[in-house]
Amino acid sequence: MAKILTAQCFLLAIMLVIDRVKTQGDEYNSTTPLYPEGPCSGGTGLLRRPEGQLSMRTTYISVDMTCQWKIEVDKDKRVSLHFSSIDIIKCKQCSCGKINIYDGSDSSAVMIKSICGNYSHDNITSSGNTVLVYYAAVSGNTLGFMITYSSTQGKLFT
Repeated sequence: MAKILTAQCFLLAIMLVIDRVKTQGDEYNSTTPLYPEGPCSGGTGLLRRPEGQLSMRTTYISVDMTCQWKIEVDKDKRVSLHFSSIDIIKCKQCSCGKINIYDGSDSSAVMIKSICGNYSHDNITSSGNTVLVYYAAVSGNTLGFMITYSSTQGKLFT
């Protein structure tokens, strides 16, 4: 009988997964430490690794919510984002759900892109070492999103 050999590779990544949101308080499960003011409770999640993954999976959001994460890499690098999948509520002019990507540490920075509905397989590279990912959704059904990020010396705004 032949033996089957398998090789496994492990990638160290930061992953934030929100599995459920309740109307009474901001309750969510996460694979990263919770911040005193969580990314979906008025605070900003801070991701300071050279690479990682930002992911939100929900099936039904019972309240309107906003979340934001600041991704920061080494000062001599840029942030490269890859959108594996995005499926958020789509309405006229993105009023039901959207993801905004800002080229800096807060929403006063230049907005690189605003995304709503179904969207996938796109790459964005910042001009500096920090981006802000802002997510807003009204109550309703949504599958969420998955964004992988890394630090790079790549070209701007691809």
